Amino acid sequence: MKFGVRVLFFLLLCSLSYGISISDLIQKPREKAIEIEGEVVGKPMKRKNFYLLNIYDKTGAIGVFIRLDKCPKISYYGRYGVMGDKIRVSGIFHPACKEHGGKMDIHASSIEVLEKGRRIEKPVSRTKLGILAILSLLALLLIFVRKRYASN
Repeated sequence: MKFGVRVLFFLLLCSLSYGISISDLIQKPREKAIEIEGEVVGKPMKRKNFYLLNIYDKTGAIGVFIRLDKCPKISYYGRYGVMGDKIRVSGIFHPACKEHGGKMDIHASSIEVLEKGRRIEKPVSRTKLGILAILSLLALLLIFVRKRYASN
């Protein structure tokens, strides 16, 4: 096999394995069966016999409805300081769902947890602590000076 054909074959395989992004769904809205991966963000909301999960994939976020009995155990939900579980959702994308007030969503037939989330440590910058100390001392000095000269 020639080198150019190998490169083309490799690029084709990479593009097929990447899948579709939330941004692609939003830009080309049409009802279709999809498989998408993303991070679970926010808390799940119970809606009758379904959970509404929100997933984020660095291009956007979208709501995913899944039946209570089909929802896997999610360990971490993304928020500040927490990376949510990474999941793969298979289901039907609805650009204007009649069942949910015309909103864009995905009705999942299955969800698979690919990777557990984790807490993210956010270290405090020493520079910011120094600036905070200096500004605090300056504020106290200004309060002291104002009280001293305002009473005279």
